[in-house]
Amino acid sequence: MVRDINLPLFVYGLFKPGQLAYRQIERLVDGRPQAASVNGELYIRDGLPLFNPLKTDNAIKGYILNFKTNEAQHAYNVVADFEPEEHYKWDQIELPETKQKANILIGRIPEKGSILLEHINDWSGSLDPVFTSAMKLVNETAEDYGRKPFEGELLEADWIRLFRLQMGYLLLWSGIERFAALAYGPKLDPMRKIFALGNDPLFQGALRKSVQRTSRITDCRDPNCDFFLNSNNPQSSAKYFYQVRNNLSHRGKGAWKDGEIVRNALLELNAIFELMRHESLFSK
Repeated sequence: MVRDINLPLFVYGLFKPGQLAYRQIERLVDGRPQAASVNGELYIRDGLPLFNPLKTDNAIKGYILNFKTNEAQHAYNVVADFEPEEHYKWDQIELPETKQKANILIGRIPEKGSILLEHINDWSGSLDPVFTSAMKLVNETAEDYGRKPFEGELLEADWIRLFRLQMGYLLLWSGIERFAALAYGPKLDPMRKIFALGNDPLFQGALRKSVQRTSRITDCRDPNCDFFLNSNNPQSSAKYFYQVRNNLSHRGKGAWKDGEIVRNALLELNAIFELMRHESLFSK
């Protein structure tokens, strides 16, 4: 744990202002975050940035966060509970320009199973290819194959279109799961991430803008278990979209009605996630 909670925190990744996890501690920060830099290297492992302190002229950009006097312990607990111990450990640094001391989370064995970010010294989640290239492909899939409803018995061309929609929906969930890990915590299990998604004001607002219908889906493994889509119930809606994903993983689609479930879910959830991404990552 942190040796001295009275020291400020230097952040270079998920807890930087404008990044997905900053919302978790924003109200605990005292004053305006101060731009700063430390010398070292940045690695990336499963989407997480890892700092490696080295004697080098390479300056990694970040911010100094001072916490409110009565909130420092709480703030450090939030950060410690969020960041996985398998990836990070606590250390102290001295800023090269001001000689100010600060706490920092550095990478645990940063070179192992990681990629060195040789030309990036100012990490941002908005650079993640899952949020850029992958979501561009999802948008193209929704536009090219999702606008026409399925009607009647599925012909070969319909099956090909349906399988493309399934592929797009699973790729969309890769982006949502990455978002959830970076925004709510990499250590959360899948259902706790879905719960956090339903509680996220970004999701709730985007849901109200993007969904104008109600729907029900049944768990293909348990016909007694139903999930409901309703823009007035974000928790239930998050579970509904997740269950569509789970059904794709456990069986194929055998009727036009199932095709419509996937098609509508892709169009709606993609619209929701587009709003969430741009409001949280691309509006800064």
